[in-house]
Amino acid sequence: MFYRFHRENILLLIWIKLFMLMAGSRVEKLGTVFSRTRGLLRAGGMKWKDRPIWYDIYNAYPPEIEPLYFREEPPVNPIRPILYKEDIIRAKFAKEVDRRSHPEQFMKMYNTALNETGSDSEAFARAVEKFRAVRKTEKRLGRPRVVVPDDAAAQTHAAKHTDIENDI
Repeated sequence: MFYRFHRENILLLIWIKLFMLMAGSRVEKLGTVFSRTRGLLRAGGMKWKDRPIWYDIYNAYPPEIEPLYFREEPPVNPIRPILYKEDIIRAKFAKEVDRRSHPEQFMKMYNTALNETGSDSEAFARAVEKFRAVRKTEKRLGRPRVVVPDDAAAQTHAAKHTDIENDI
């Protein structure tokens, strides 16, 4: 009796172990969720009216590369640095001159100086000198700093002020 009970337990444990291995291997390695769902629909394991919402969309627009478990990973391309020349000048301006201001006014001064001189370092030095002079004048006169708007915004701004002046 003891021998029979022991043998049944061992067979039960072996059967459970095989079942767990078999069920575990089907999770994602044997096919995609779509292929398993399609198999259930074809075999009658799932009724057509009970199919998932995404099934029709996936069937109409399948991915270019099927999402398989054993697929090779695509090559990783390094991220390209996206820095424009203007960004470098703005960073240098913020570091050396003024961390709190908006550098639009400085960039206009820099571009003007660059057109005149042609040298980056000389244009930067001239623009810094001019910007500091403007800041000193503004502080002395007690005027609030004004950020120079873009051309389109400046035209809209000017149009609003002329309308107000005409109304008065």
